[in-house]
Amino acid sequence: MSRLEESSKRRRWWSLVFFFPGALGVLLAECAVRISPEVISVIGVAGIVFPLSWSLMILGTVGAFRSRRWKWFLLGSGLVLISAPHAQSTWGVKAPFEEPSDYSSLESFKVMSWNVRQFDRFSWIGVPGIQDSILANMKRSNADVICIQETYLDATAGREVRTKPWMSRDLLKAATGMPYLAEEFDAGRGTDKLFGLVVLSRYPIVRQESMRFQNSNNNSAMSVDIGIKGDTIRIFNVHLSSIGFEETDYEDARNVTDEAARMRIVQRLQNAWVTRSVQSRKVADAACVSPHPVVLAGDFNDTPVSYAAEQMRHCLVDGYERSGFWNSPMLGGTYQGDLPFLRIDQMWHSSKLECQDYSTLDLPLSDHRPILGSFALQRTE
Repeated sequence: MSRLEESSKRRRWWSLVFFFPGALGVLLAECAVRISPEVISVIGVAGIVFPLSWSLMILGTVGAFRSRRWKWFLLGSGLVLISAPHAQSTWGVKAPFEEPSDYSSLESFKVMSWNVRQFDRFSWIGVPGIQDSILANMKRSNADVICIQETYLDATAGREVRTKPWMSRDLLKAATGMPYLAEEFDAGRGTDKLFGLVVLSRYPIVRQESMRFQNSNNNSAMSVDIGIKGDTIRIFNVHLSSIGFEETDYEDARNVTDEAARMRIVQRLQNAWVTRSVQSRKVADAACVSPHPVVLAGDFNDTPVSYAAEQMRHCLVDGYERSGFWNSPMLGGTYQGDLPFLRIDQMWHSSKLECQDYSTLDLPLSDHRPILGSFALQRTE
């Protein structure tokens, strides 16, 4: 065998070095979105690393084509087709072959969602004025509806506070210019404070419903019906269960040589996936039977390639698919922590609505970045 032939043979094997781990990772991710964590929880990791797995699989598939390994090329092409919806939710690039919509922008509206981490009440960020900056950016967004998670308000309904409140309903409405407010605070009701969800609206709120999760005392969801010039839109504000990492847990995650630490992290992840599986099904069931077009937004504490997100896909569309590839932080990442590429805040909508624009705002004012979507209602002729 000549040197040229030996070199060519070695190059051909490089495609399989990329292909096999990538294809296996994509297969596991496709299983993870379809199999409840209550049955097998550990494969949820495959959803987190899906961007890497999918990229390796693409490289391997291209390499298989160039090296004429047709069996692996066909297998890779099949996996590309199967995983296409999740790839689009990962990269946020509109499909070039998508048909133009028949939607009208006669009645359009903008929705913002933001986990504000109690408006930095305990000075986690260490910079003064975070509270005012969050409120100013909410107003600057020109959103018609704002869904807030981890909202903190001083004083329960009907009680006066003698000192200036850290945050209140009146302050929220005045600072954002939103005259209508709905809240869900049953999960975090205290003696002198409220902690939970708030929806602010520029349009009248004609109906409100709370959704409690029996498997969590710190998480909940809510829905409101908003009247927009004769049309009714149902807005869901969602906060699913987090992993609940403390500082010691992050230290455990970095200490990969400690088997006991690794097991504690795995156990926390498994518990969170199982908890969210129940919560997400409850939310999706409510959204899918809505008589009105739906926008569902909030903190999922999970990636778009996950069992929790897949429940929304049964009847809703991921708004992030309208996000330009270069118009957001990497992969539209909303979590501002050790893994900044995780898009754990999401916005889904009914097919009766068109998401005209979607963006992730790179604001270092919480441990979450806010997301913003513009929607148009389908016009019935």
